[in-house]
Amino acid sequence: MDSSSNVIAELTIEALRASEGKGLPFYEQLLCSSFEACVPPFSKRWYGEAYREQAADPAWLARSLVTNAEKEAEGARMLWRMAGLIESPEIAEQVRRHAIDESNHARYYIAMLNLAFPGCADEGVQTQLDAISPRYSVRERPERGDAIEEPVLTLDALVQMNIGEIRTRVHQLLLYPIIMRHSPPEQHARLKGVLETITADETRHIAYTAQAMEAAARGGSEALVRDMLFSRLEQFCALTLKELETHTFDGA
Repeated sequence: MDSSSNVIAELTIEALRASEGKGLPFYEQLLCSSFEACVPPFSKRWYGEAYREQAADPAWLARSLVTNAEKEAEGARMLWRMAGLIESPEIAEQVRRHAIDESNHARYYIAMLNLAFPGCADEGVQTQLDAISPRYSVRERPERGDAIEEPVLTLDALVQMNIGEIRTRVHQLLLYPIIMRHSPPEQHARLKGVLETITADETRHIAYTAQAMEAAARGGSEALVRDMLFSRLEQFCALTLKELETHTFDGA
């Protein structure tokens, strides 16, 4: 294995093995082989350097935190609707929990903004920022839709989520030292706690989507899962490069 081209796959597998993502031999092999065939831009040294160059500007970083909050809120709403369309009760519940996490993350990004840049938002702006998150609760459940997602479509969505969550986790690792550099020292402990919570959530999201892919492969759809991951990764890499043209690193 070429560790230089597969460092993100290796870090992801290491994090999964240390958490709840154990027993994923097919997924681990597939992740490594796909990342070797289509090396993601976010696994490259120059990607991290480009991020750090942009994030050195505190105004850019502040805007980025708000953009991430908006993207997390958008993702939460999409997942909430999706949970109401999935036929499998187990997967539907995992997606519902994922939506709640993303809803919370929207709030966490605004919290990080206020911790890193105290007083940056006046009362009116803060009210708008606080309204970004849909604030889903564990006590809430999405409405069931008339149409139920086909299993293949659900699997495709889970594959795309898996890739997206891997990139988001990379962005969390890049963000950590940068936001500490910009923030008051007395806020470092709280920022560290928020970032660790988000990173743990992202790892859990990678785990449940990986487990669904592993189960599909064991159920006779190995070729389908492989084709999906390779195809979606190629598309995701192209999208990431396009975003780089506008210097956006929103992790969505």
